[in-house]
Amino acid sequence: MKFGHFDDAAKEYVITSPKTPLPWINYLGCEDFFSLVSNTCGGYSFYKDAKLLRLTRYRYNNIPYDSNGHYYYIKDGDTIWNPGWMPAKTELDSYQCRHGLGYSVFEGSKNQLSAELTMFVPMGNTCEINKLTLTNHGSEHKEISVFSYVEFCLWNAMDDMTNFQRNFSTGEVEIHGSALYHKTEYRERRNHYAVYAVNTQLAGFDTDRESFLGAYGENSAPEVVINGTSKNSVASGWSPIGSHHIKVSLAPGESKSFVFVLGYVENPVAEKWDGPAENGCINRKPAEELLKRFDTTEKADAALAELKEYWNNLLNHFTVSSSEEKLDRMVNIWHQYQCMVTFNMSRSASYFESGIGRGMGFRDSCQDLLGFVHLIPDRARERILDIAATQFEDGSAYHQYQPLTKKGNSDIGSGFNDDPLWLIAGTAAYIKETGDYTILDEKTPYISVRRAWHVEGGEPVVNTLLKTPAAKRDVPIPKCLVACLKEAREKSESEYVISNSKGTVLTETQFVRVWKYITVRSTAERCYYTYVNGQSIKHRIKPRLGEHQPNNPKLVYTMDFKVTPHMLRHTYITNLIYKGVDPKTVQYLAGHENSKTTMDIYAKVKYNKPEELSSVVNAAFGLR
Repeated sequence: MKFGHFDDAAKEYVITSPKTPLPWINYLGCEDFFSLVSNTCGGYSFYKDAKLLRLTRYRYNNIPYDSNGHYYYIKDGDTIWNPGWMPAKTELDSYQCRHGLGYSVFEGSKNQLSAELTMFVPMGNTCEINKLTLTNHGSEHKEISVFSYVEFCLWNAMDDMTNFQRNFSTGEVEIHGSALYHKTEYRERRNHYAVYAVNTQLAGFDTDRESFLGAYGENSAPEVVINGTSKNSVASGWSPIGSHHIKVSLAPGESKSFVFVLGYVENPVAEKWDGPAENGCINRKPAEELLKRFDTTEKADAALAELKEYWNNLLNHFTVSSSEEKLDRMVNIWHQYQCMVTFNMSRSASYFESGIGRGMGFRDSCQDLLGFVHLIPDRARERILDIAATQFEDGSAYHQYQPLTKKGNSDIGSGFNDDPLWLIAGTAAYIKETGDYTILDEKTPYISVRRAWHVEGGEPVVNTLLKTPAAKRDVPIPKCLVACLKEAREKSESEYVISNSKGTVLTETQFVRVWKYITVRSTAERCYYTYVNGQSIKHRIKPRLGEHQPNNPKLVYTMDFKVTPHMLRHTYITNLIYKGVDPKTVQYLAGHENSKTTMDIYAKVKYNKPEELSSVVNAAFGLR
């Protein structure tokens, strides 16, 4: 049976039946925001990392196939249908899905009403655009309702599908006009949220899944859609969703379009809130700026045109013309497109890879380089250095790494003998394509812990005897610190990045003096003395955050907390745990002898959050 065909002129694959043997997936996104979408609108979205920052839920290995996506229900009288057929599965009068380069278009019709849904991720933005156009092809006036529906993931996809005793208590939203904000864990430990909005007035909304679907309901027949009225539910725990209700009036021959935006927004920690933090109102300004870029159909169409132009320019780098039509099609369009998809995701997220367990493959990513280095040489260089940064000093490497943290994933571990060999092949391909031999001089940013420092009689002692064998490790340096450390290293005339005037390691007194250059910026209360008529008078001052020091205007008070060097170590490890890094990787980076030591120290960080205990206890007794 034939399910579709290639449209070479449009660079699209056209699917003519929704009942394909398996869901046929397209991959949207070129930079940091990505969506997987099937030919029936199933799929999900994530920012950078399909495991750690997933916006919407998708259920793998489920019945029916392809459960959960970004859906639009059309209620025309008593008939309820979807442009992509799923999940209502109402028999359509016509159906077509066109998977293009970075976009997909769904065209469905029922009872002389047609719907065209265009999905894409615009260049330079962290969002997915869904443009829905409805047209009345009949001779009578139509009054219809449209209900959108996405189910939010609670960010960490693995935790979202396993840690129910906690997850049923944490869901949180805000509603402002036509924008629905998913802000789960924003108050406790995150500085990012999701927004789902549409550029028109609403007849209603829902953010609670059970309210939308009904008791024991399912997404094939939501209670709200059947009744034709939203409940204006506000999620508090359980399963937050986003659903808009729009009432549409169409005269014969009339068309109307609506632009839906599903976006990811990240705020600086110092700018998380709109007003006092205790009010709990998120800073929506970045989200509002994002939504304004696509608040008309003309803006959405322009963004789609820009995306198509990007792909046309990219694929024109290399073309072949032969007497074989199928060869030209594969080489000029689909093989190159597939290579770019594997660059973006390295098979970490697909219909067969859930995006949860593996991250980016070391070997996979090296092999992928051979296919896309001619398309994006600058980004290929960056990828090579990212891969190399996960290597150990002996040349071995983690078999996988997480794209968000750029740190090795120890779920599978290391020791795959051919991993480093493929890095050689990938680097050679880059040099052959670009002639850039300078990449061989690059040093990947990590700290090799091989020596220990302690003090005897006030003098420093450096030796190779570490506290435990596990203390010998390679710790990746965050990119934000690489530049400043590199500058300090270039200025240093010693083997040490920071040394005394003799070029040797700092003494305890010298280290304390250097540390004061950091702590002097704190707002901690301090004292000074003046002498009046031979008497010593003590003065106390309490600096304010953001003020300049009176006797040194270049110094600004930037810290409102006390900090010690050891506190920085604890902060580093705490942040790893908050980001969902697995315990074995945290153990390695911390230099602990085993993961039990790690969890004995930091279990309170992962499990005992006082601000969450109340909701957890209430949920245990069925209270909300």
